[in-house]
Amino acid sequence: MIEKVFIIHQKTAVKREKYINRLIIDYPNYEIIEPITPDNLDLYGGKRKKENRIKAELSLTLTNIYIYNRIVQEKLNNVIIFEDDAIQLEPIPELDLDKYIIYLHSYRHENKKSNEIYDCQAMFYPKWQNTKIILDLIKKESKLKIIDVQLQKIKEKYKLDNKICQLNKMVFIQAVGYSSILEYYKNDRYKKMLDL
Repeated sequence: MIEKVFIIHQKTAVKREKYINRLIIDYPNYEIIEPITPDNLDLYGGKRKKENRIKAELSLTLTNIYIYNRIVQEKLNNVIIFEDDAIQLEPIPELDLDKYIIYLHSYRHENKKSNEIYDCQAMFYPKWQNTKIILDLIKKESKLKIIDVQLQKIKEKYKLDNKICQLNKMVFIQAVGYSSILEYYKNDRYKKMLDL
C-alpha cells in the first residue's frame, strides 16, 4: 500500500538512527531527506524569537514543502513523511484515500480545540493531486509557520476538517525532540509505550 516513505533526518543526529533503522524494516522504499537550511528568515511568520528556533521551525516547513514538490512532480501516491524519531506502535489501519492528509497519530494537545492537530512525526498523503492542493495553499501564504501549525491554519482557513484529519488511535508516536510529547507533556502513558 505505501508507495514511498520520506524520512527527514539530519545526518549529525546519530542518536536518531536507531529509530530510522526500525522504520526501514517495514518501509523499505524509503529516502532520507536532509533538512533544508533556510537562507531567508524573513519568510518566518511564527511566534519564536530566538534565531536558532526560527531556523529549526522554518527548516522543517521548507523540507516538507520540498517533499510535497517531489510528491507532485513524481506523481507519488500513498506516501508517508516521517520525522526521524517516529516509533510505530501498531500496524497502519485501512485509510480513507480521499483525504488530503492523515496524521498517523491521535494525540490532541491540552487546551486545544478537538479538531486541532499538532505534531507531524508521521503523516500520510494518499494522492499526489491532493498533495498539490495543499502545496498550492501553502504557496499562497506570505509567511511560513512550523509545518504542523501551517497545516492547521490552512485547515481552518479553507474549512478542510473533512480532508485533513487524524486517526482515532495512535499508530505512531514521537520519541525525542523539542516538540516531543515525552518532553513537553506530562502523560505517563507515553513513557510506558516506550518502556522508559
